[in-house]
Amino acid sequence: MGFHPLNMTRSQLLADFVREQESLGAITELSEACDMTSTAGYDNEGAIGPDLIDNGIRLGRDATVYNPNATVFFAFGEHDGEIQQCYYQYGKDEEDALRRLLATMEQLD
Repeated sequence: MGFHPLNMTRSQLLADFVREQESLGAITELSEACDMTSTAGYDNEGAIGPDLIDNGIRLGRDATVYNPNATVFFAFGEHDGEIQQCYYQYGKDEEDALRRLLATMEQLD
């Protein structure tokens, strides 16, 4: 079994940033600023399968509009050693994705 994404790329840069924000208690801000998030459970705050698929399609379309060669990066967030949330951010590369995330977080302040 395991997790084998085919259309997303795990980002260590994003994972390090997520870990830092979690340690600062900025989870809400991070969740609001990311291009998309999902929870580890099946509840996803009441979302059902079609909602989740629709969100994923929107993420892919937004990434393509941003740049036809954009990549969707992801990183898991943890609490007490367990995966609680997944953060998705697209960009031309990892640095661009993180730059976009930082810019959005600054606008939320």
